[in-house]
Amino acid sequence: MIDAVLAFVYAALPLVYAGTAVATGILAVFTWRDRSATGSTAMVGVLVAITFWLLAITAGSLVTDLRTMLVLASVALAGLSLTVAFLFVFALRYAGYDDRLAGPTALVLLVHPLLVGFFAITNDGTGISLLGVGGHDLIYERVEMGSYANGNVVWGDGFWVHTAYAYLLTLASTALVLKTTFASNDTYRFQSATVAVAILVPWVSNVLDLFVAGVDGLLALGFGASAILLTVSIHRYELSNVTPVTRRVVMEAVADGVLVVDADGRIVDLNDRARDLLELSADALGADACTVLPAALDEFADPETAPTRGRVSYDDRTLDVETTPFGDENGGRVFVLRDVTEQHAYREELERKTERLDRFASVVSHDLRNPLSVAKGYADIAESSGDPDAFEQVHAAHDRMESLIEDVLLMAREGETSTNPEPVALADVAERAWTTVDTEDATLDVPGSDAAVDADPDRIVQLFENLFRNSVEHGGADVTVTVSALDDGFAVADDGDGIDPDVGDDLFDTGVTGDGGTGLGLAIVDRIAGAHGWTVTTTESDTDGARFEFHGVTRRPDADIVTSDPEPIPDDPFA
Repeated sequence: MIDAVLAFVYAALPLVYAGTAVATGILAVFTWRDRSATGSTAMVGVLVAITFWLLAITAGSLVTDLRTMLVLASVALAGLSLTVAFLFVFALRYAGYDDRLAGPTALVLLVHPLLVGFFAITNDGTGISLLGVGGHDLIYERVEMGSYANGNVVWGDGFWVHTAYAYLLTLASTALVLKTTFASNDTYRFQSATVAVAILVPWVSNVLDLFVAGVDGLLALGFGASAILLTVSIHRYELSNVTPVTRRVVMEAVADGVLVVDADGRIVDLNDRARDLLELSADALGADACTVLPAALDEFADPETAPTRGRVSYDDRTLDVETTPFGDENGGRVFVLRDVTEQHAYREELERKTERLDRFASVVSHDLRNPLSVAKGYADIAESSGDPDAFEQVHAAHDRMESLIEDVLLMAREGETSTNPEPVALADVAERAWTTVDTEDATLDVPGSDAAVDADPDRIVQLFENLFRNSVEHGGADVTVTVSALDDGFAVADDGDGIDPDVGDDLFDTGVTGDGGTGLGLAIVDRIAGAHGWTVTTTESDTDGARFEFHGVTRRPDADIVTSDPEPIPDDPFA
């Protein structure tokens, strides 16, 4: 009875091989049409390779000529090599290691099946010679075969090398799939179990193929069943959409830098973003965190005192750093690094604009209200008495309001306008500024008229206008103002009363002024100098007056001089 059953099984095997080949071939076409899913292209390669493998076995079981059997056996051997190669590609993609498929890896995976097929079909016994190669015994040394499934084969060295490589590649594929399966959470457990079972089927079939005598092709059937299960997993359960996401995929997909430090203070994991943000070398993994991390993160070194979140500045960047402990009480920590340089700069700029608006509101609500009240009071007096002094006071109040408005507009312009430095002659811009200021009987002296500097022509004229107005207002109607060149800039000095010691330290702050000033003129000077990257200091002049020195200025003694007129100040302070 048993013999009859075995005889039936042996007779039916070619039909099983052929049926499986048809199934894998159809699935290959179907999968190719829907190849957008992750891993589908690699699975098409597996299915096609198995189809040719099974067809070769089917055809071999139907022929009796030894030479034909050997040719078909060579095709089957090449099909096996291609199958394990494409299965490894699928495992890499499933585990999230797509980048490993480029370069030498892809070349090795391609070369092995080609060499195995080439040397198998040119082995002694097939009668085939290709490229001058034939009649060797690399794959098998002797064959005694009554039928395709029964015979005695003495394998050559090339076959054992191929077999070791195929086992190694299949083992690596199995390890990748099982590792990903065990790392998945409960959401993906069923889909992962399907893939795990599929990857183990070839091993079971390989054991049967080795120990069941008289049956050839069980290994191909095992790989065929595995490929069918994997294909079903891809399409039926949409495995590509719910593949257990590996740690590596997550780490590299996160836009923020992620760095993991263990309880001993060693860096045990990090993504490329963290490596770029902290400028870490390739050998940072495994290194002592305190040694390789930048000094900006020193406050996070001690886990007992480190803040859970903080902001640090490093290499012209601003980073938000957040730490989360893991493991037991003395476990490691995960650092999440977010580059907030642009947001930080935007916030600072917003704060500066808000500060300017507060200043403008102060000027409008307070400084303008005072001369306006004065003008109204003297206007009433002038209307009732006709006193000329009252009219003069009204005009003086209006003049002060006009000066305040001009300075407010200029402050707004300097807050919004960037500089466009060009070579300009100090004498030229100083004289143009002098003509736009009510200097009364004051005198301008510009020795060394050939000196030139890099500056925005419009902004430096405004800077001189405010300095000249300050000298006239506080130094007297007949003050002498001198503009001179320095090695790294220029200076503006007068022979007036000098700087009031009570306001000396706060001279460039908004609203700080002596009698009759707006409190904005020197603040504008400081803002213009800062926009150019200059520093401004004050000291006493040689004639006991005020002296303003500007340093960090690019001198251009032989430069082409810009003589264009300055742009008019716009009416809209926010233009």
